[in-house]
Amino acid sequence: LVTVTWADFKKLFFLQFFPRAEQERLKKEYHSIRQTNTETSMEFMQRFLRLAGFLGAAAGTEEEQAKNFQQKSGDRNQPTSQQSSHKSHGYHNDRHGSDRRGGSDNHRSSNNNYSSSNNRLNFKSIQSSSTHEHDPN
Repeated sequence: LVTVTWADFKKLFFLQFFPRAEQERLKKEYHSIRQTNTETSMEFMQRFLRLAGFLGAAAGTEEEQAKNFQQKSGDRNQPTSQQSSHKSHGYHNDRHGSDRRGGSDNHRSSNNNYSSSNNRLNFKSIQSSSTHEHDPN
């Protein structure tokens, strides 16, 4: 009988049953992931978390994962081409960052998806802000 730590068991298991080529494919997919036009935010989050789970530490800290998730999703806090067009034609956001379409203040700390007190990703926050389907416009 051999006793191993959980971390050692996971390493051995992945080396034995999870080919290096598949690990590299999933790593590449994680780093190039984007939300598709037909994918809801919830579906994208599930796919994102599945890939991050396979990668473990290679996916980054939870704070880095939260930032990556927001950058790669169809997040409405990111300016759309229509909003960018409005900016170039003089339809600027008000001084607090709320745009005319959504009316949300993009600079409030309540928009953070992770807590600064413990640097842990708050998936409940992501789920509540990502329950709407992706709007490609």
